Amino acid sequence: MHTPQLNATETSLNYAQSVLKGELIAGNYVKLACKRFLDDIEHAQEKGIRWDAQAAQRKVNFFGTLKHWKGRTDGFRLLPWEVFIVANLFGWKKLSDGYRRFREAYIEVARKNGKSHLAAGIGLEMTIDDNEPGAEVVSAACSRDQAYEVFKPAKMMASGSSFLAREGVNVQRAAINVLKTNSMFIPVSSEAKNLEGKNIRCAIIDELHRHPDDTVYNVLTKSTVSRNQPLVLSITTAGVYNPECICWICREYATKTLEGVLKVDSLFAYIATLDKDDDWTDEKNWYKANPSLGEALRIEDLRPGAARAKESPSQLNDFKTKHLNIWTE
Repeated sequence: MHTPQLNATETSLNYAQSVLKGELIAGNYVKLACKRFLDDIEHAQEKGIRWDAQAAQRKVNFFGTLKHWKGRTDGFRLLPWEVFIVANLFGWKKLSDGYRRFREAYIEVARKNGKSHLAAGIGLEMTIDDNEPGAEVVSAACSRDQAYEVFKPAKMMASGSSFLAREGVNVQRAAINVLKTNSMFIPVSSEAKNLEGKNIRCAIIDELHRHPDDTVYNVLTKSTVSRNQPLVLSITTAGVYNPECICWICREYATKTLEGVLKVDSLFAYIATLDKDDDWTDEKNWYKANPSLGEALRIEDLRPGAARAKESPSQLNDFKTKHLNIWTE
């Protein structure tokens, strides 16, 4: 039985409007993402794009076919901010060829907000989406263990899904296969440099801030060029500031796109973090970095770490990066 999901278009519009009205606490970059969405809705035709409400709803509904795998038996239900992301990624189409608009996404939120599970669901969707033959989906990271942070929930959610079973999805130890389309979803680490020549449909790059260089990112990005509707999805929390690291470079590209400095119509960005002059000790500002706070994440879970951070300089940067999504020196 499928778990009912929120209306994709209505929820995306309400979320964007509530953020911009101040009814939902959000940082400036989330506000810019919402402003961009509403502006695109209003000026879609002149921008050469259209909103496909049915496609957006179909992708959101797909999450209802998946099962939670940690301590719960009900289905996966997306929160409004997650609906906003999924609907944007799959709802926008180009007028020129009808293909999806966004080929790349940069998602940056604090830990424990469910971004790995969200990415896992997107990976599964891209594995079976449109019955595309030979779809190759990878969960990539700088270590094998980290690569499994997305692949493991995908594997468990797929194992418990009767819908995916009917679709011919076969779950193995280190691969998820769709036999009828010869498609697969696998975890990879730094061996991604050996993926030259692959024809990847979707690359999920986990915790981009941990990558020591741009090798994995560049190889996977280049491997998608021959696909009509690929997606390179980078998900991360904040890290230690280094202007030369691939994560910061991607982040700068994303922020400049949101600010309108760059016009990159194929990039979607969602960055949940505190604003520059915010008081990190003010609990209401924690909502800016934690869009699941009050839903899948409790504020009580953050308070012990904040208390330690106030007393210990060694704990301060850790709390800021992991739980407030603030880049530190």
